[in-house]
Amino acid sequence: MRVPEGKIIIQDARQEFASPENVVAYLGKKEFSGYICAQHGAQRDFILMEKGKVVSSFESIGPNFRLTSLEKVLERANQGGSIFVGELGEDMLEMTRVVLEQKRIFENLHSDFTRLRPFLVALQIDSGLGVIEMAGFTDYGCIFIKEGAPRNAFFFGENQYSEGVEALESILYEIDRGAHIINVYTRGG
Repeated sequence: MRVPEGKIIIQDARQEFASPENVVAYLGKKEFSGYICAQHGAQRDFILMEKGKVVSSFESIGPNFRLTSLEKVLERANQGGSIFVGELGEDMLEMTRVVLEQKRIFENLHSDFTRLRPFLVALQIDSGLGVIEMAGFTDYGCIFIKEGAPRNAFFFGENQYSEGVEALESILYEIDRGAHIINVYTRGG
């Protein structure tokens, strides 16, 4: 899993100069929505905030992630490394939470044998939320379905990041080319 880049507010701040607890407290007062990422080596720890409140925390090593306590994230964040802060719009934050907090309904489908468009149609019929996640060797993307239609998307490619329609087009193009893994998440409305 990758977190949408969003609007970068703080990039590569050394933790000797920026206490993670102070960053959380400051952003809480500003009613911030987005993420705080503490990076040390290959390990990245994330805190998701919505309107100034911590809503989730998780750790990530490469494509693998797991939910963890805020205390553990802050403890590791104080051991050195860098802090990044990115502001996320409502759709991007909700999409990230669906992937983190909901059960996969389809897992590890290979794009060579799976057609993406039927999943888009199926999730559009459901009035709830859905996310289609695509991962390849050098690219990653998510399509967010809400209220019966693709609402937003983000895409990381080789030296490329995009959101919205451009990201959706990139994801569809890459899946049509094959060699990608597809996961589908849903949460009823």
